[in-house]
Amino acid sequence: MVDALRLIHQDHVNLDKVLSVLLEVGGSLPDQRSETVSSLLADAIYYIEVFPERFHHPKEEKLLFPLVRKLRPELNEVIDKLSEQHTQGERAIAELAAAVKRLEGDWAANRETVQDLVRTYVDAQWEHMRLEEREILKPIRQTLTKADFLSLNSAYGVSNDPLFGENLGTGFDALLRRITR
Repeated sequence: MVDALRLIHQDHVNLDKVLSVLLEVGGSLPDQRSETVSSLLADAIYYIEVFPERFHHPKEEKLLFPLVRKLRPELNEVIDKLSEQHTQGERAIAELAAAVKRLEGDWAANRETVQDLVRTYVDAQWEHMRLEEREILKPIRQTLTKADFLSLNSAYGVSNDPLFGENLGTGFDALLRRITR
């Protein structure tokens, strides 16, 4: 049986690996354009756009957060903050993707901007995951009844992670090699 809270936590562990590569590669760009760096940046950003933004966060918003609001209303402010961070993160990854495209056109002119955006994005995502783990996942696990747990697990379904799941998505090979090296 699916354990939705464990899947959410595993998604965070997996995203942490991608964010680490993103920071390693994009937080300190070489002076000259590098095809390897460009490719890894694009892969990491694409993964974030495809999985966390389209699957992970929407599941939290539609399934986890309403349940937390119902069972632990004292956590509503935290949920509001996390929801706003989801919105900000979606805008930030789009801004980073656009900056990386500009980087391809003029490496020297866009290098520092991309580095700054990468650092800011990664720091924000790490803080977001820490907050969610500490203030939501840990307390809600103690609160869920067996019926709540079964309902959440049933609604959550399986992980659709194209990088770490059973169905490795096409195009993520280089990113996965970088993560597992």
